[in-house]
This record gives sequence, C-alpha cells and structure tokens, in this order.
Amino acid sequence: MVNIKQNPFSLYDFLGYLTPGAIFFYGLLYVFNHSGPFTLFICDVNQYLGFDKPAIYIPFILASYTTGHFLSFLSSIFIEQYSIWAFDYPSRYLFELKRDKKELKIRILYFILSILILPIWVCDCLFSKIGIRVLYAKELEKPLVDLLENKLKDFIKEHAGIKDKEKIDEAINQGFFRYIYHYALENANSHLPKFQNYVALYGFLRTITLITAIFYWRVVIHVYKGTLSYYYLFLFLIPYVFFMGFSKIFRKFTVEVFMAFSVIYHIKEGKLSYLD
Repeated sequence: MVNIKQNPFSLYDFLGYLTPGAIFFYGLLYVFNHSGPFTLFICDVNQYLGFDKPAIYIPFILASYTTGHFLSFLSSIFIEQYSIWAFDYPSRYLFELKRDKKELKIRILYFILSILILPIWVCDCLFSKIGIRVLYAKELEKPLVDLLENKLKDFIKEHAGIKDKEKIDEAINQGFFRYIYHYALENANSHLPKFQNYVALYGFLRTITLITAIFYWRVVIHVYKGTLSYYYLFLFLIPYVFFMGFSKIFRKFTVEVFMAFSVIYHIKEGKLSYLD
C-alpha cells in the first residue's frame, strides 16, 4: 500500500483561502461605499452581502474561496517575488551566499514591482537601515552554518552522486533546497505536519499582505484629496507588518527543513540515523 504523506484536504486549508477572499470582498465593499459615484451601486450589493439572507451563504463562500486561490497566486508573483529580489531565498541568505547581480531587465521589473507594493518597499528600505530586517530575514549562526554545510556537501556527494568539488559548491550556491526538502519529506515523517503548517501559514500571510497592499492605494486617494490623517499613516504600515510575518514564517519553514535534514542524515555513513 502506498503511504500518502500529504495530509488530506482539511478545514484549515479551506479557511486559508476562504478568509482572504472574504476579507477582500468586504474590503472592496467598504472602499466603494466611501467612494462617491460607487455608493449607489454598492448599496444594492450590500443587501446581498449581508448575512441576514441565508441564500447568499453558499455563493459567498464559493466566491470567496475561489477568489482566495486567485489572490494567493497573485501574491506569489508580487509579494514572494519581491522578497526574493529584495533579500534572496531564505535557503541562500541563511548561509550568507553571494548574490548574483541583477540584470537590467530584472532591475526594471523590481522597480515596477516595488511601486505596486509601495508601502512594503518604502518601509523595508527605511527600517532595514536601522536593523529591523534581522527580525525576519537574518542569517543563521556561524556554528550552525558550518554544521549544515558539511552535511550538505557530504549529502550531495554521497546521495546525489556529484563528486566534483566545483559542482558540489555550485549546487550549494544555486538550487539545492528542493532536493533537500524532498529528501526530508520522504524520510522525516515526524516533521511533516510542521512543514505543512508553515507552508499554509506563510501562504496565508502572503495573501493578506497583498490584500492590504492593494487597499493601501485607497489611502493614496485620500492623500490626493487632502484628507491625510494619522489613521491613514497607520494603514500605511499594515502591509509591511504582514510582510514581516510572511517573511519570518518563510524563513522558519526553511530552517525547519534544514533541521529535519540535519538530524536524519548521518554524515559518516551517508545513511539515515533513524527511521520514522
């Protein structure tokens, strides 16, 4: 019998998409209800989005769940891609690996992306100057880096069959994380629930980050109209707070994979130190 390691579809997975979709819908409702020309149109919609009519429950849930999937996809393009361009994959910056220089095309795309999620970009640039970034995107401690690098190099040599030292170093500096992750998935069953929880949580926070960044542009409209207040300045920080949460969980997920790998791979024998 095949042992299926992936957890079955759960309420947790369902709410992870339903909640962002519902927040997005009600955010739109709030924004347009305070947008002059749209008020009359939204008043008609408002009576259908209220929970006083049971007939709306199923359509609302389905629409929110579907929209949540769409927003999650967009957040992987905008929010996760920004974090990668800003400070690289966690599997790389944890080891302080040297970053490749961005091509001109990438720099242009990075600039455009930064404008689209302006509050995150501005706050990240400002607060990184005073060391806030270490709260959610810091490298590993040196002794731990040395331990993991030794095991990674031995693993790539013995398990992946790459004997050339330069190619081993190249594998460490490039895309080795997926290989390590799938090895841990296959051989560290006790860590699997934690992996899945981290993936669901950082996906949820990534989507909420995108939603708050989208509604930030409503703040821009208020500023343009001359109605700036401390309330809108507070809203400016909300996307960045969620972005910090996403980045921190993304990092913790990567660290958990490395820790799982480190305890199941025996460097001397090139075998599992224990079987789950």
